[in-house]
Amino acid sequence: MTNTAKSATRITPSTGSLIDVIITYKDIPVLYTAVVDLGLSDHLAQIVEINIGKKNWKTKTVLRRLFTHNSIEEFKHLLSKEFWNDVYNCLDIKSSLETFLGTFLHCFNITFPYKSVNLRERSNKSGFQMELLCQVREWKHQII
Repeated sequence: MTNTAKSATRITPSTGSLIDVIITYKDIPVLYTAVVDLGLSDHLAQIVEINIGKKNWKTKTVLRRLFTHNSIEEFKHLLSKEFWNDVYNCLDIKSSLETFLGTFLHCFNITFPYKSVNLRERSNKSGFQMELLCQVREWKHQII
């Protein structure tokens, strides 16, 4: 692991020190680094540009229900058009609930059908991420 800052990042009238760092994995090429005084504090900002190469994404297709303002309004409209007499005319609570749920779910499934949605997800942690996690755990154990 390598610190990309090469000059002081905290300046006082009498000292300059390198205490703010950006750490990269040693195999990642650093294209550009700079320390910039934004005038906001005695700590200077850092800029680093690195080449991370190809993204490690894979696509996963899942089924989801999509809820939009229009579909919710349509759902409410369908429910308002239903005659609920069958629910009231049932002889017991269990039958009333089953009748209500049947009507409710029918309207729900019509208005909010399952649709295929493509999600992007990282396929696995890169070498840099694993190295960083190990380093953070090591520092944590040293502090504790």
